[in-house]
Amino acid sequence: MTNQKAEELLGSSRLELLGENIFNFFLEGERLKQEVNLYLEEIRKGKRSAATTLHVVRSVAGGEHRVEVALSATQTDSQPMITAILRDGEGR
Repeated sequence: MTNQKAEELLGSSRLELLGENIFNFFLEGERLKQEVNLYLEEIRKGKRSAATTLHVVRSVAGGEHRVEVALSATQTDSQPMITAILRDGEGR
C-alpha cells in the first residue's frame, strides 16, 4: 500500500499519523496486538518467519476498510525487528 493510499484510507497525513499507536486504528486492535505478541514468541523459538491476517481499520472520519496485515521478521544484533505491511484487503 502506498503512503498516499494509507493516508486516504486512514484520513490523515503521514505527519499527522507520526507517533500514533497503530493498534488504535484497527477495529479489533487488541486482537492484532495479541497476534503480534504470539508471532514474536514464535519467532524467538524459531518456529515462524512470516504471517498474514485480515483486519478492519477505521479511518479518522469513521469509515471502515478491510486490510491484509503481512508480518515479517529479521534478527538484529539484540532482538527481532518486525515489519508490518498493510495491503488493501477488500477483494480477499
